[in-house]
Amino acid sequence: MVEVICDTNFLIHLATRRIKNIDNLDTEIGSIYFTVPEGSIIGTMDKDLKNKIKKLDSSILSIHNDKIVLES
Repeated sequence: MVEVICDTNFLIHLATRRIKNIDNLDTEIGSIYFTVPEGSIIGTMDKDLKNKIKKLDSSILSIHNDKIVLES
């Protein structure tokens, strides 16, 4: 299981939108546990934060077209 750090924007999107692939996350990405504030994958919608995280060779979960996607 992968622990995912979620910022406020990501959690708001997760809570207020119908996520199309929420039932298939185990097969598409793997087993995920959403948490605040520690973990190995960051869940964010902030582009500046995404770029900083990518420079550190970490992975990001984001929401694109109402689907949760893994960015490396």
